[in-house]
Amino acid sequence: MYFKEIEHKGRKFVYDFTLLNVEQAELAREAGEFKFNQSQIEPESFKSVLKSNGADWLSIIGGYLLLEMVDGEIQEFNKDKAELETEKFIKGLPATETIGLRGIVQDFFTSIGQEKMILQILQNVRRKNAIETLLPILLRSQMMKSESE
Repeated sequence: MYFKEIEHKGRKFVYDFTLLNVEQAELAREAGEFKFNQSQIEPESFKSVLKSNGADWLSIIGGYLLLEMVDGEIQEFNKDKAELETEKFIKGLPATETIGLRGIVQDFFTSIGQEKMILQILQNVRRKNAIETLLPILLRSQMMKSESE
């Protein structure tokens, strides 16, 4: 399991899978599944991705997974605080923290048995639906059939 401390501008947050409660885990899982489902369809435009918060997935999920440490004590999870303050904290981090944040998210989803899903999200590869996969094969087959007649 992965442990990560993130310190920035006088605030400190930690990730430790063993410290997560059910609410945090369910919120993070749901946010990840939303991003996964969103990645299965081609967006209409970049603005539609922004409008749906699709570009904020890392800070949203990270907001649910990080716990603040104050005076050496880890604070209890608070959903409202996570969605407002922790997300804002994550968005203000230097870009060098991106790899660590992705590591946190990957550890969480791996720990709950959703490794394939998070790897697809992290790779940002859209999976073709059945029609996109089969249509070229059918067209090629049809062309070959026509040529042989």
